[in-house]
Amino acid sequence: ERLCECGPDGQVTCQEGADCEPYEECRIENGVQACHPTGCGHCLANGGLHYVTLDGRVYDLHGSCSYVLASVCHPKPGDEEFSIVLEKNSAGDPQRVVVTVAGQVVGLARGPQVTVDGEVVTLPVATGHVSVTAEGRNIVLQTNKGMKVLFDGDAHILMSIPSSFRGRLCGLCGNFNGNWSDDFVLPSGAVAPNVEAFGTAWRAPGSSLGCGEGCGPQGCPVCLAEETQAYEKNDACGKIRDPHGPFAACHKVLSPLEYFRQCVYDMCAHKGDKAYLCRSLAAYTAACQAAGAAVKPWRTDSVCPLQCPAHSHYSICTRSCQGSCAALSGLTGCTTRCFEGCECDDHFLLSHGVCIPAQDCGCVHNGQYMPVNSSLMSSDCSERCFCSPNNGLTCHEAGCPSGHVCEIQAGVRECQAARGLCSISVGANLTTFDGAHNAISSPGVYELSSRCPGLQKNVPWYRVLADVQPCHNNDKIVSKVHIFFQDGLVTVIPSKGAWVNGLRVDLPATVLTSVSVRRMPDGSMLVHQKAGVTVWLGKDGLLDVMVGDDLAAMLCGACGNFDGDQTNDAYGSQGKTPIEKWRAQDFSPCSN
Repeated sequence: ERLCECGPDGQVTCQEGADCEPYEECRIENGVQACHPTGCGHCLANGGLHYVTLDGRVYDLHGSCSYVLASVCHPKPGDEEFSIVLEKNSAGDPQRVVVTVAGQVVGLARGPQVTVDGEVVTLPVATGHVSVTAEGRNIVLQTNKGMKVLFDGDAHILMSIPSSFRGRLCGLCGNFNGNWSDDFVLPSGAVAPNVEAFGTAWRAPGSSLGCGEGCGPQGCPVCLAEETQAYEKNDACGKIRDPHGPFAACHKVLSPLEYFRQCVYDMCAHKGDKAYLCRSLAAYTAACQAAGAAVKPWRTDSVCPLQCPAHSHYSICTRSCQGSCAALSGLTGCTTRCFEGCECDDHFLLSHGVCIPAQDCGCVHNGQYMPVNSSLMSSDCSERCFCSPNNGLTCHEAGCPSGHVCEIQAGVRECQAARGLCSISVGANLTTFDGAHNAISSPGVYELSSRCPGLQKNVPWYRVLADVQPCHNNDKIVSKVHIFFQDGLVTVIPSKGAWVNGLRVDLPATVLTSVSVRRMPDGSMLVHQKAGVTVWLGKDGLLDVMVGDDLAAMLCGACGNFDGDQTNDAYGSQGKTPIEKWRAQDFSPCSN
């Protein structure tokens, strides 16, 4: 009924009538009294084929594309916006789950291998709005606002969505409005005529060419009753629904019928292949344990055996996350559930997927666990930290040399030779991204590079202006650089410092959103935009503007369009020279 906030000056302000939104209630959770969701909805994607929506609609979709499972299509202020995408290979098998939360992209893949914004990380990890942990055989992602994704690294994906998102979602998991009959809604708002049309509508951007829905000319597998009888027995899929079997205690918590149906279908479609029986039993096990239900052992040396690495053993109910080096080091985020999987032997702890003596555990840096003898580069490559068995965590200054950009390749962040490099040398000689040469003949402020207006907005916007002035020996150099971002302006002057929105800042500093500014040991200045542009300005007036391949053919300015063709970097307009065309009009001292 009343919301009070403590301001930066210590003043407390209260707002009357701060009622909770629909499907929220006022209660204390994790020590915080606030409006919290009243519950959660659950969506299942299993085997790359079987789906149960948040409202309980059951369907099968044969498809080899990547699909949006759930996304916030109707956001409201204060939302933790997210999307969940299932990436599949050409055979239709799940390969990766990509979860985007508030702009942060987390990939969950087999291995397990987890990436955050393209960089491979060691589990557990807590960064931004998400934490990711290894729990038994599963990877579990949790967000600050309570959304959860469980992926077993094979084919079973279980999503838990807070009730505060009811009626505001879209994708293969449905709209979460409590009515299963309208779950097949298209982006247009119309209802899909069939499941294939529904799947086509929710293909994820970047789906492979030639992918599609349906089973092709041969048709989808059809199993007759006499064919399925053998798979329904208690020594096969019947084990799932057996009232006296290993899953009996789970039946009241999570109905076995859909998992049983999927198991029978998959075994029949694959001619009794026991791998699909094991996959189905493991999926129901994970779902039951995620719901807090007990499961009795069902694996044996001859039935779906699970091989465990050295110094570990199989357990039907292990808390592997709590029994890890990271947990010992103070990293939290583990779920309260136990899951089947491999458990370290006594006196051993889990570190990067292997069990090691407790005294050999590694380090923790910025919410991420580091095994011994591993290193970690900062997001702008300005610092590298190393975990040593003798000295623990040590960090030292790094930084990329001129002509190099801090990039992630094959999941590893390193200084890479810039493929998109535009430079200005002493004398104001300019080389474009595509290698064309030109010269700035007269002093002034010039538009070097920006994302062209009207183009797609999936890469950050920026605008780089160079102030070219004559030096003492009359050689023209870049005296300062103005860099505009979506939320502000950064100005850097070699050996003098940096200004953000007109205010001088102490360096190094993270400024604006995902922008860092740093003075290098030689006095040069480095401005780095995450997933965008990097600008290096030397104290002698040399300038490098560096961009990644994702900005190719999207750029405007004197540095060219970065399309691989240097011939179109030299065209001017209206009788002006190519460089004069790019004078910054908002910095021009005189009007034309």
